[in-house]
Amino acid sequence: MEDMQERPSTASDVQQEMLLSRVGRMLLRRAHRFLALLQTAQVEVVALLIDGENISPDIIAPALLEAGKFGGVMIRRLYGNIASPAMQRWKEVMPRYGLQGMHQAPIVSGKNTADIALTVDAMDLFYREQVTRFCLVTSDSDYTAF
Repeated sequence: MEDMQERPSTASDVQQEMLLSRVGRMLLRRAHRFLALLQTAQVEVVALLIDGENISPDIIAPALLEAGKFGGVMIRRLYGNIASPAMQRWKEVMPRYGLQGMHQAPIVSGKNTADIALTVDAMDLFYREQVTRFCLVTSDSDYTAF
């Protein structure tokens, strides 16, 4: 094997290494503090459930801000016929906001499978996952009692 020789370090290289080392230690300390805070803080889980067939994607940022006032918005679901051309704008914003698409193919004309799926999922999250905070984003009055 050939001997690999290191090139001599310049003062600039040494300073850069020292700075990177100092920054790395600082980031590590802050990460440890943050993790300790997360372990001691009790953050409520919020489920954001969106009826994408009845609402514009323009509302997503304000909806997330409002839902975030009640806890961590860990569950973000968008309901509707995701393959539909009418949902194209939603498909564009889904990755940016971490939305999980809950595709509901229309089985029978005139029936709103997205409404039913959203309601069933909310009940499932409540009973199985013990999620107690929900933010429903819809313009549909069917959810008034819910």
